[in-house]
Amino acid sequence: STTHSTPISFTPSPDTSILLLVTSQQDRFRQWNTELEEELHKHHHTISELHTEVKSLQSDNLKLYKKVHYMQSYREQSSISQLDPPPPSSSSDKLGKWCTRYEETMNLFEAFHGREAMRAYEALNPVEQGAIGNW
Repeated sequence: STTHSTPISFTPSPDTSILLLVTSQQDRFRQWNTELEEELHKHHHTISELHTEVKSLQSDNLKLYKKVHYMQSYREQSSISQLDPPPPSSSSDKLGKWCTRYEETMNLFEAFHGREAMRAYEALNPVEQGAIGNW
């Protein structure tokens, strides 16, 4: 049996025009994907910078609270000696969050005990953890 080969025509046919459309759409999507990845990278960098700034501001706030706490305790001690009550503090509600954090940093032994207990619990195998119960 003899096979006859027909010459391939290079005239634009509906099949090649669809191929060109799909190829150009694929190129546009690749470019768009690249742009989106660059934008995502920028956003991740911005988020990282903001997290660093938040941690720094929280540290500064805690340091400021320590100073405020010292000044309040000094004022209370001096007012007791002079029998003059300190003025009511309207900022105590605003400082509650920082008071808690300050007290957490001041109680180092309990923090150490908690970390050691958690470390020991995590070192147990799952069966032992299940026998003890969830912490």
